[in-house]
Amino acid sequence: MASFQEAISSAVKTQATRRGLAYKDIASTMQISRSNFWRHLSNKQLWNSDDFEKLAAALGLHNSWELLRLAQNEQELASSQERTA
Repeated sequence: MASFQEAISSAVKTQATRRGLAYKDIASTMQISRSNFWRHLSNKQLWNSDDFEKLAAALGLHNSWELLRLAQNEQELASSQERTA
């Protein structure tokens, strides 16, 4: 089962792809370095609640709750794929 952190990262990747957003642009909007963003995205550094609102805005979402719902959906997808594998 995907961890919460992995689910957030997966939601970020999915939403970035849907909207055609470059990771460097998301990092810039969040006002963090690209390397710091990449550490988060690769689950080497934990996302924290302070990141969620900035991250949601950078991804074109209405608020952090929408980001968390996307992460929950990603976690459910990962879980169902594990069960069918």
